[in-house]
Amino acid sequence: MKNPRLITSPSDLLIAIPFLLGFTPANSLIVVSIKGQTVDLTMRSDFPPKDKYSEVADELLAQLGSHKAEEILLVAYLPAELDFNSHFLKQLFTDLNKSIPVRDFVVVSEERWRSLSCVDDECCPLEGRALPEIATSLLAAEEVAAGNLMPLQSEAELISSIAFMASPWDAGFADAIEKHWEHLQSLGQKDCSKAGVVSLLKLISEFSTNGYVQDRQLVVEVFASLFDIQVRDFAIGAHGKQLLITHWNMWRWLLRMAPEKNVPSVASIFAILSYERGDGALAHRALDRALANDSQYSLALLLRRTFSAGWPPEAFCKMREELHPKISEEILGAA
Repeated sequence: MKNPRLITSPSDLLIAIPFLLGFTPANSLIVVSIKGQTVDLTMRSDFPPKDKYSEVADELLAQLGSHKAEEILLVAYLPAELDFNSHFLKQLFTDLNKSIPVRDFVVVSEERWRSLSCVDDECCPLEGRALPEIATSLLAAEEVAAGNLMPLQSEAELISSIAFMASPWDAGFADAIEKHWEHLQSLGQKDCSKAGVVSLLKLISEFSTNGYVQDRQLVVEVFASLFDIQVRDFAIGAHGKQLLITHWNMWRWLLRMAPEKNVPSVASIFAILSYERGDGALAHRALDRALANDSQYSLALLLRRTFSAGWPPEAFCKMREELHPKISEEILGAA
């Protein structure tokens, strides 16, 4: 779910969660912050071990503190050893509700759910109700019509969706990128950045038209250019609102073929686009890839802190609108 919307029932919530996360969770605690009657923030954490139960409410409240949520929706996807009547769940509901209104607390066990907020046995029987079918839901139809993907079945599938995928271009690819980077550096900083942006704009144009790029040399030039921080920063803001999905698809395509040295920059750009779209889980997994290749990559570390603090996606739009024209002028000159 990329556009915040009102969630009016437990069934709505259970269908929305996989769209909000990008995958169907398991053994997880999900908190949906509601502000102005719409979804403001979605947080997922692994279900805590038994010796950490007493700390959960305090940790959740600390994370929610800076968001000024008006109320929250809570969903627990239970591990096998717990059931609907577990004391921990009732205590968590009570502890959170003292500090912030809990609109609903839905508990999922295997393929059934119950609302702990509901006291009507006909509405929410003790044995729970069958999970709603996502694929045939109106919400799913709306998401697909808006150009969004159906949720993946698990977090493992989410990680796999941005993993390296071998291509016919692999032979000599990294060497060609290094060689072109040496050429760019020989031009001097100003001409290096300008040439890099020109290559990137050509790539964007071809991908926007065709949905793919056949010119291997052009891709080599763009990967080489991203070693230049100015070109990388230009790339971060190059999409605008209308082309967000196109650029998201393009950077995902590039990430899946990127040689190791290119992964940190490409994964960080893709993480920003994912976060701006509302794909917080995918944004974090992209940062995992970036930091696995370079644990000290400064942009990825900054983004990790920013995402974890729950910086609103709209702030990235504002930052892009303010900074991109300045970066463009610095590299290309005034239009």
